[in-house]
Parts: sequence; structure tokens; C-alpha cells
Amino acid sequence: MNKQAVYEDNIRRSVLEMYHHMEFNLLAWMGDDTDFNEDNMTDEQIDSVLAVQAIEEEWVLDPDDRREISLISFIEDNDDD
Repeated sequence: MNKQAVYEDNIRRSVLEMYHHMEFNLLAWMGDDTDFNEDNMTDEQIDSVLAVQAIEEEWVLDPDDRREISLISFIEDNDDD
């Protein structure tokens, strides 16, 4: 039994399971290309976004890389009207 291969298989499986959990459970309320505003989000939705951000911070240490691959994209609204 190759311990490294078993370890890598378990890590790969765990990452896939967590990604599935984030996409289909935590962010199930968010459709593709959904624009949302924090002011219009429920507490549960905010908690879900924060949970996904925390998981992504654990997985991807570099903030620039994380922004590129995140399940959540933020667009700054510069509308000061």
C-alpha cells in the first residue's frame, strides 16, 4: 500500500466533496451570474457567503489567486448617486 497515493486520493476526494457542498448547499440560493447586494441578503445568505470565503481562504493562500478562482465574484459599485 502506497501511503502517499492513498493520502492524495483522500485529499482529492475531500476537496471535491467540499466544493460540491459549497456550490450546491451553501450557495444553492445563488444562480449563475446572479448579482446580489449585501443590503438585500438574508442573514443566512450572508453566513453562507462568509463560510465559502473562509473555506477558500484555507485552500488558496494567495489573495490574488483566490479572487481569480473563487465561487463568488464581487463587483464594486461606484454609483454614488
